[in-house]
Amino acid sequence: MLGFCIRIISQAINLRLIKAYGLYYLILIVGFSFLTEITKSVPILFIFTIIIGTVASYIYKVIFISNIRLGNYEKSPVVEKNKKKLFLKSWLMFRNVFVAGFFSILGLICFIWPGIVLLKRYQYVIFISEDLELGPIETLRLSRKLSLKKGWQSFNAIWISGLLAALPIVVFIFFNQLIYSFLSIIYLQWMNETLYVLILMPNYKSYKEKLDLDQNLAIEQ
Repeated sequence: MLGFCIRIISQAINLRLIKAYGLYYLILIVGFSFLTEITKSVPILFIFTIIIGTVASYIYKVIFISNIRLGNYEKSPVVEKNKKKLFLKSWLMFRNVFVAGFFSILGLICFIWPGIVLLKRYQYVIFISEDLELGPIETLRLSRKLSLKKGWQSFNAIWISGLLAALPIVVFIFFNQLIYSFLSIIYLQWMNETLYVLILMPNYKSYKEKLDLDQNLAIEQ
């Protein structure tokens, strides 16, 4: 597991991957993160920035996930030309993730462990939302089905790789809060947006291909 997590981290900081998606990341994620920090003293601007920043972050997620799903790790990302469809996919993803997050947080508040189980079950929601554009109930149900196989293994890989990736900058919490805040926005958000996709995408594609095959066989029979 440790070796796998280290390989995923090295893949996430691959310069060719960063070069391919870095500009979109800087504009849609980092830019709005800095604006949020700057506007904290002005409540109206702060709320407005959070809303727009959330929209921008889901647009980035759609672009990144759709390209990684198609195997485009190092070339310039292909962006949906139909902007209306791009925004629609972003909205669907946000809505489904919100519903999954609501149930997961409710489980964490009640007894903690049920929330962790739900987080594991719904870890594929973001991929299903981008790929199949289903409603929240269908998305959660399919994510639960996909997570039955190697669900805990993937879930553990996500949080272990996240902890390992954060270790290099943790020291700045004690010595320089400004540098830590800067690295959190630039580095930690990149790792947060990238690691889970690199870990789960191969599983998602494999499980979905099997589901498609089973459905085709059922139709033929």
